[in-house]
Amino acid sequence: MTVSNATHVTLRNVGFNLSGNFTCEVTADAPSFYTGIATNVLTVVGCVAPANELRLPCTSDPLPLDQFPYVLLAMAHRAMAKAKGAFPAINYGWQWQHGSTPLAKGNMAGFMFNVDSGYLEGLCRGFIGGILKQSDYLNLMQCETLDDLKLHLQGSDYGNFLADDASPLSTGIIAERLREKLVIEFRYLRNQSVEPLSTFLDYITYGYMIDNIILLITGTLHQRSICELISKCHPLGQFEQLGALPIASTLTDLYYAILIDTPVAPFFADCLSVRDLDEINAEVLRNTVYRAYLEAFHKFCSRLGGATADVMCEMLAFEADRRAIIVTINAFDTLLTKDDCVHLYPRCGRLHPDGLAALARATDYQQTKAAASYCVEYAAMFEEAERNPDGRTLEDRFSGHEVKLHVRSFMQQYHFGVFYSYLRLREQEHRNILWIAECIAQKHRTRMDHYIPIFLGPLLGS
Repeated sequence: MTVSNATHVTLRNVGFNLSGNFTCEVTADAPSFYTGIATNVLTVVGCVAPANELRLPCTSDPLPLDQFPYVLLAMAHRAMAKAKGAFPAINYGWQWQHGSTPLAKGNMAGFMFNVDSGYLEGLCRGFIGGILKQSDYLNLMQCETLDDLKLHLQGSDYGNFLADDASPLSTGIIAERLREKLVIEFRYLRNQSVEPLSTFLDYITYGYMIDNIILLITGTLHQRSICELISKCHPLGQFEQLGALPIASTLTDLYYAILIDTPVAPFFADCLSVRDLDEINAEVLRNTVYRAYLEAFHKFCSRLGGATADVMCEMLAFEADRRAIIVTINAFDTLLTKDDCVHLYPRCGRLHPDGLAALARATDYQQTKAAASYCVEYAAMFEEAERNPDGRTLEDRFSGHEVKLHVRSFMQQYHFGVFYSYLRLREQEHRNILWIAECIAQKHRTRMDHYIPIFLGPLLGS
């Protein structure tokens, strides 16, 4: 591989036009740098005036020749756009023609990531730096009242989030304020994002949309008021059609108001029709839709490639396997057939296909454990749950493993997984706070330490 020792590279006759075609002549002050014509196709938003010449300083460390032009072209485009006060949205599908062979762009993920998403990743890492430490939990468990808990939380990143709530506090108020704070942070990230991060963050919200729709369907089945149900929906799962729902008086109206034009409509397409509404089992519907959602999210992350695919596919695979195992256990002694269970298994986990086939044949807990043992980590969780040295259930073990995966995602850079992990870790922290708050309110202090610890480790400043 040739490495350039150029200190400056000149891009001449750099031009933009509304069709998005971009060509420039590239020369350098070092013979080892290839001189030729660079071509690219951009998505141009607004008109940026042509620049006849632009000289850019190279990075301090030599770059491989197949990577160098990508950085220069990205810097050139951004610099010229900034000079005109416009930032065109770019499709970084660079092709640097050296002879007749275009060089791959896969190695450029680290260089290009910070152009559009570096600020938000840094902000997200700042948010996660405020996660409560073990010392904070020890202080919370010393509280005698919820007002004491409020006082201790004021010394953390939560600050005065309960300042407008007078005594006596309730766990319901604390839960609502925790959720409001998280929603504000997540919406800021979403509003500042550009593609493909914006679509990735939308995928995260689809899970909340699914939960909201299931809530509306089951509530309507039980003759609950639509307005009352909407007030209970999660803010991150809101969608444009939600405001028109109060006029839906029947399940059929609800079906056409929600499931036709919402972003999650494709996930419902194969598992719900108007004829099924009166007989639908809410939990079967939820798991069927979540299977389609997880598989679509997994496929999307795989297409993104790079560290995002590595990190996200591991976490989504675990979520898929956990759902398959829990569905199998919960189906014992119910009317669900084995064929019904198979239809609920997400097929993007580590247990697919052999482990899922074994789960489909399982008729008791021990056979489920044997099927899950296709993955060593899952076998260990079953063993620990059976020994039960600390009173934690199998689902607690799964939650603890999930936390470890999310913490691990922050050990890498230049990927979108940190946004997903940040949200999940915050939600687990909220469950921990509310668990302690409930123990305080109900005077059950002996079980107060049965929360899921979040150990961020020295790399995250804990």
